[in-house]
Amino acid sequence: MKKLFLICIVLILQLSCTEEEIKSRPYPRVRTKSEVTDFTGGTAVFHGSITYITSAPITDHGFVWSTSSNLSLELSEKVSLGPKDSTGDFESEVDYTFQLNTTYYIRAYALTDTYTVFGEMIEFIP
Repeated sequence: MKKLFLICIVLILQLSCTEEEIKSRPYPRVRTKSEVTDFTGGTAVFHGSITYITSAPITDHGFVWSTSSNLSLELSEKVSLGPKDSTGDFESEVDYTFQLNTTYYIRAYALTDTYTVFGEMIEFIP
C-alpha cells in the first residue's frame, strides 16, 4: 500500500512539473551586473551581459549612467562598445570624474535596428 501511495505521489509530481517554456522574442536580453569594480576615483569598471540574441544584429551595446535615475541614451553619460554578435559577458573601464558619496545609476544596453533594450538599473556610490 505504501509503495502504491509513493508511486502515485511521484506520478503526480512528474505530471505537475513542466520545464519552463522559453518564449521567442524579437529583441535581445541584457543584464546589468550588480558590481562596479576597480574604482580608483577617476575610473571604474562596469559589467553587463547579453543573455539572449535574435536574428536581428546588435548594432551597439554598452552602458549609460547618471546621478538621475531617468537614464537614456540621449541625456545620460554613455560608453559605447559597438556591435556584438553573441551572448556573453562584457565590461568597460569608464574614465569619468565620479563625485564621492554621490549615488550613480547604471544600466547596460543593447541596440538593434528596431529595439533599444536596457538591463536592470543598479546603484553605485563611490
